[in-house]
Amino acid sequence: DGDTPLRIGRFIDRQAVNVLASDNLTFKSKAVSWAHAEIWSDNGKIKIKDTKSSGGTFVNDLRLSPADSESIPHELKDGDIVQLGVDYQDGTQEVHKSVKFTIEMDSESQADTHASKYAFFLPPVLCLSCFSSNSIPYLYTPAGVLSTSNYEEEENKGE
Repeated sequence: DGDTPLRIGRFIDRQAVNVLASDNLTFKSKAVSWAHAEIWSDNGKIKIKDTKSSGGTFVNDLRLSPADSESIPHELKDGDIVQLGVDYQDGTQEVHKSVKFTIEMDSESQADTHASKYAFFLPPVLCLSCFSSNSIPYLYTPAGVLSTSNYEEEENKGE
């Protein structure tokens, strides 16, 4: 039996406060569906599945399921690159970027050293070393360590 999943989706300004729980990871990108994917620990293995997103969830460039279809669980490995959605241009010519991050699995005792180790790492790194029912993973960005709790990506930042 696995832990409570980390639910990944799109952040919307009108979300109710009770929806923004510590088990949610949200991004301000229209390439990401509102309920896009889930990551959880199952018997020591970290798994991800697409939860019927329209843009897809990719692991190392392989799509987990067709559009609007739930995928089977896929085991994540150290160094895997996860992509949520695909870049697309809407009717206003605005480009909506997909979200990409690298999976980093390491011992809990080394978690504090990752902030400096990945200070200049692009794309962000999702560290799953502490993924359990008692704690949540961290998202390492060029700006430092951010808890995944209610993390918001600034849409198209720096572009």
